Amino acid sequence: MEKIIDSYKLEVEGVKIEARIIKKEEMTKYEIIKQKISAPTEALLDEVKNKLIEEVKLSSDEILDPKIAGNIKEKFKNRAYELLGKYLENASEATKKYLIGMLINESLGLGDIEFLLSDILLEEIVINSSKEPIMIYHKKYGWLETNIVPENEDQILNYANTIARRIGRQITCSSAFRRQGKCRSLPNINKRKFSNNKKIQRRSTNSYRFN
Repeated sequence: MEKIIDSYKLEVEGVKIEARIIKKEEMTKYEIIKQKISAPTEALLDEVKNKLIEEVKLSSDEILDPKIAGNIKEKFKNRAYELLGKYLENASEATKKYLIGMLINESLGLGDIEFLLSDILLEEIVINSSKEPIMIYHKKYGWLETNIVPENEDQILNYANTIARRIGRQITCSSAFRRQGKCRSLPNINKRKFSNNKKIQRRSTNSYRFN
């Protein structure tokens, strides 16, 4: 038996979702509930995202300089609007705004983790591996399992690189240790510069902790 014991709204880049605290038997979970998108629309978004990645060329300076992140986002947003206008001529402005927000979160941000970072009631976010859900520490409900699971280990590394770019750092194989031939390290970085006065640190050899 599932029971919703709390819920509230979150918004990132124009994408509104509902955060729910759900009681399932003996376990309490934190779930983000997004607007459902049809399979054809998802396929279209993947196509648009690939085109954007190919067309919106970013220099190494742009990628590593957090001061011009806004310019990158604006460039990306404008081109996304053009492409969606071409493929979805009859879509409302609200729908286009929502889809563009999704593209920005997934392509330039941390995907669904952006919603966790925007939640002021969360004190910690822990990513252990791609084989288990992301864990969070909620100010009111304590440690909770989420319904967000990284697709693979490469996606986790991408999270680390995205965070490092935001604060002007870069993760390279020379500064990280290798695990199965891949970089697997997140430097101990103060996160106060970009989100909720928290910091980011490596929790273990294959676990990332945001607190």
